[in-house]
Amino acid sequence: MILTEYDEQAHIANEKRWSYEDGREDEREECIRIFIEFALEEGISKEKILQKIENKFDLKPEKAKKYIENIKNTTKKE
Repeated sequence: MILTEYDEQAHIANEKRWSYEDGREDEREECIRIFIEFALEEGISKEKILQKIENKFDLKPEKAKKYIENIKNTTKKE
């Protein structure tokens, strides 16, 4: 006995929406990474960068710090 019917169109619509949202999040993270790299190259202080990305990207301080640390660790390896 099937409790619910399978709605293929709804399933496809949901998959498209989820894919779109994932893509948007990837783009957002890439924008943040580029901004941080540029700011570091320009000699902007870590505190000022944190302040800017918290405000511009609506990030919590902990998340903003993680972005900066990840960028710093990545650029040190290169």
